[in-house]
Amino acid sequence: MAGEWLGHRLTDADLAFIARVGAPHRPDQEKVIRLLRENPDFADPLLEKEEVFQAVMGQRERLLHLSPFLLFYILLLRVREDLRRHPHTFDLTDRDWLPLFDGAAVAKLLNDEPTRVYLAEMLASFVRGRQFTIVQEKDGRVTIRVLSDMRVDHLIELIQAVPQENRYPFYRRLGDLCLLLTGFFADSTPPEGRLPLTAVGQESYRQAAKMAAARNTGYEYVLNDLADKFELARKPLHLVRHHYLTGVY
Repeated sequence: MAGEWLGHRLTDADLAFIARVGAPHRPDQEKVIRLLRENPDFADPLLEKEEVFQAVMGQRERLLHLSPFLLFYILLLRVREDLRRHPHTFDLTDRDWLPLFDGAAVAKLLNDEPTRVYLAEMLASFVRGRQFTIVQEKDGRVTIRVLSDMRVDHLIELIQAVPQENRYPFYRRLGDLCLLLTGFFADSTPPEGRLPLTAVGQESYRQAAKMAAARNTGYEYVLNDLADKFELARKPLHLVRHHYLTGVY
């Protein structure tokens, strides 16, 4: 059902924002909020409105109680709409941005609601990083390592340190971080670093997709799809940052 993935990720403040900005002429705002809560498939048509996009871009005080997830979800919807009208993206070569006419394929990727939700969740998750403490004993000596989930090398070390059955969130995070670095921060990642990051990201998503947690959360096919379409999945992240966020936030 459309909206099934989106619905339970929206906060009360998110629903109030959608009703207030997406349906401003409705006097019964509480009824609109209740309708959105019961039928989240009505959310996308409201979120695609120009007024909602302009509110996100131009009136930041309205966003104080808006979840990062909804902000990124709105921007991904905008990417999809823009690519339907202007079906080209850019890829960073060694020296310059190269235009590619793959916008229709990127828009098709974003047509899938679980993929849109996953990417919005992923971007929102990097608003704040986490640290993990690893205690290891070797030859009678105890070492303590504090590892960050915002570093590729630390995530690889975490994956090696935990049992196989507990690796799902770390495989996912490693895939997400590689996607972020090669997409959202493509211009800050050296060209010689993007290729190995792509390979690590693809393999991480494939490993995550094999695990029971992926099936239980319904993300198994999304993770496999992101592994197969890693290069395409980088494009909307790049557009979110450079077309909408740079110079605004």
